[in-house]
Amino acid sequence: QNVPGIVGMGRAAALSAAELEAEAARIRSLRDYTVARLRLELPLGCIMHINGSMAQRVPGNLNFSLPGCNRNALLNQVWQKVSFSATSACAAASGHTSHVLDAIGVSPSMTTMRLGFGRFNTQAEVDSACDVIVEAAHLHFNIKDVPQTLLQRCAIPAGYDPVMATAPQPQPQPPRRQTSAS
Repeated sequence: QNVPGIVGMGRAAALSAAELEAEAARIRSLRDYTVARLRLELPLGCIMHINGSMAQRVPGNLNFSLPGCNRNALLNQVWQKVSFSATSACAAASGHTSHVLDAIGVSPSMTTMRLGFGRFNTQAEVDSACDVIVEAAHLHFNIKDVPQTLLQRCAIPAGYDPVMATAPQPQPQPPRRQTSAS
């Protein structure tokens, strides 16, 4: 019997358990930072939809959709620089649509990305991945491909021009008359 190996495995398990909460919090912060950064920097109208619950998921998992992005063009551009999956873990190897994403109402035609975060990921890697995703979204997003109900729910202003990337400006109001009190 390999007694030194058993003792070493026990010590490794104890060290891992001692670091588990702190490491889970660090990984969760990388994931949450990614969500915040993408939501801030994606083109107006490109609404990042989180697939599933943020509260009930492992810290290192982020699965989201980008309605209005050309699926193939965006995924092909991002795949060149970022490792991710375009489906759920249970369907990644099969090549079939994900029964998990189907169950939560995600269309197979929607641009979906699953990112994994782990112990050895750094903030610099996360920033680099965000840069690539944001750049691709700006190139391959078309607001006309976003369902109107989603735009209304997210209060995208009427008349938004994605080419000019500006919202309509408010019309100037006529000046108010000043009355003097006598």
